Amino acid sequence: MQKEITFRRFWSRNYYLLVIAAWFITLSFIIDNYWSGNSSVTAVQKNVESYIQQQEKDFDRLMADTAFVKKISDNNNYDESFLKELTHKKYFFYRYFINDIGLRHLIFWNTQAVMPTPALLESPANAGFIQLQNGFYVWHKISTVNSVSIALVPVKWNYIITNEYLENSFATGKAIENNYDIALQPTGAAVKSVNGSTLFYLEKRSAAVIPQNNLVAVWLRILAIIFILLFIHLCANYIAAHHRLWKAELFLAGTILLLRIASYYFPIPLNFRQFELFDPSVYGSNVVLRSLGDLLINAILFTWLVLFTRHQLQEKNILVRLRNKTIKVLLLTAITVIFLTATFTCGQIIRSMVADSQISFDVIN
Repeated sequence: MQKEITFRRFWSRNYYLLVIAAWFITLSFIIDNYWSGNSSVTAVQKNVESYIQQQEKDFDRLMADTAFVKKISDNNNYDESFLKELTHKKYFFYRYFINDIGLRHLIFWNTQAVMPTPALLESPANAGFIQLQNGFYVWHKISTVNSVSIALVPVKWNYIITNEYLENSFATGKAIENNYDIALQPTGAAVKSVNGSTLFYLEKRSAAVIPQNNLVAVWLRILAIIFILLFIHLCANYIAAHHRLWKAELFLAGTILLLRIASYYFPIPLNFRQFELFDPSVYGSNVVLRSLGDLLINAILFTWLVLFTRHQLQEKNILVRLRNKTIKVLLLTAITVIFLTATFTCGQIIRSMVADSQISFDVIN
């Protein structure tokens, strides 16, 4: 009866940790599925369309500034602040002069990443969508009798060779490319120019490569698992205080093991593969240590178990006194074997971090 009353007191004091964790998980689910900019094709369409139209409007404002147009047309001397302002634009800007025989001469540009094609310069339209050598662009053009000004708004990069610096991602960011792609046929949500003309369509991929979580949702789920682990730790402390230490050890180790195994097969608390730290191409040794992130988590959980055991042994002032020499020898042998196994295991892990890793050890690079 006394134990039951004690447990009720423990539960009444600590159950709120689970309630907070449940709320964090619920909020993360809502943010991921309803408030995120990638929650639906309509949300992505609005995000991309707003980005494109903002750049088009900025370009129109720029070309309406007669002082600016005169400066880039008649003056080849530009101060540093003027050039920085233009190179920091999210779109690429080009201005051509048309001579008396109709030839176009490029007199100003703010990038060397890409150039407009002759077909784009000769097009009678003033806006459109085009694929160039390094990506997909929305173009916006303003023509006069003796000049042509063009803005190329990057929509999605399309590099032939990709690496950590060159990724085939949308210019708006937010990992849209993992779930959505550009389509020229009317198979998805239409993205329109500022003048109302349809530029291209966004369609949902049939299967996402790696599910991505919103950054806010990620932190909410991390906080949720911290509160759950704190509740588990308090439960283990309660069992150690009111029952036997081996029961507390069994409860803590068993719960940690079950949660860790579940995280290998299910996105608990989230899909770790979305982070570079958990990329097997960077480091992967075996099924258990399949990435640097998994190695870090396993090390933290093991350290938690060791520190809990050490604290409980000191708290209860448990000393092992054995009078039987045979048991002493067997115990000493077992401890020695454990230490040797741990030493070789740690050495193997350290060796594996070099042998199975793609991390460059070139300190000059």
